[in-house]
Amino acid sequence: MLSKKLLVCIICTLGFSQDHFEKWVNANLSQSDSSILEIKLSHWFVTPYDTSESHGRIVVNKDKKFRFEMGYKTIVSDGIVWKTYDKRSNRLITQWPDSTFENTILVWFDKEKLLNVKRENITSEWEYQLSFSNGIPNAEVHFSKQNDELMWIDIPGKEYTQRLFGISTGSFNGNSDIFNLEIPGAFEIDLRE
Repeated sequence: MLSKKLLVCIICTLGFSQDHFEKWVNANLSQSDSSILEIKLSHWFVTPYDTSESHGRIVVNKDKKFRFEMGYKTIVSDGIVWKTYDKRSNRLITQWPDSTFENTILVWFDKEKLLNVKRENITSEWEYQLSFSNGIPNAEVHFSKQNDELMWIDIPGKEYTQRLFGISTGSFNGNSDIFNLEIPGAFEIDLRE
């Protein structure tokens, strides 16, 4: 009798145990229940000829408005209009949203979608390959063996590699004006016409 109870407990434990990816999503995206979530990160872009590093953040609210800041560029979207500002050229470009880019960003702020992304272990229980669309691997996620901390995300390309690292999440402590991108004196281009 005791062995049957033990077997049931083991089966239940295995059935409800979380992998490292699920633990991280549940621990770090629990703020997604708040109105505005922020992810801060660093980015390496590596080609055979050059390597660059930049730092930035992504801020998303419940209405799927987002602000993406990386290096010299800022992108703000309300899901209908996309505005991109480049500090180097002082240009503000208004255009229709790039749905592929938006969906790639927004999936990281939707716990249910992110937990349902196809994933498999690469070489160990600490590394996962994620496939966001068509079953094609889009990212490799690496966790610390000591504490389930997300160490980095690799996004492979044909002739380049991108690495996101230094990733931290939390509630945004500013106001919703962050989703407005009005730059006085900027040269404005509207590509929607």
